[in-house]
Amino acid sequence: RFGAAMDPKTSLQELSTRLGRGMPTYEVSDSGPDHSKRFHASVLLGGAVIATGVGSSQELAEMAAALHAWTLLTAE
Repeated sequence: RFGAAMDPKTSLQELSTRLGRGMPTYEVSDSGPDHSKRFHASVLLGGAVIATGVGSSQELAEMAAALHAWTLLTAE
């Protein structure tokens, strides 16, 4: 399921549902000046943060967090 066109958020959603962990949710904050913001995303399962990610946009930060979470869950 981990291909070149993998969508980490969709893959995480499918995996967490299959494992009975529920739907992932995301919390995003940003820092830095407008011209070079950094976005920090946390992915939560069951209300608990399981992974984080950073990116130059909200979407990239969420994808990085989802990929990190997916990696952690598949290693369990």
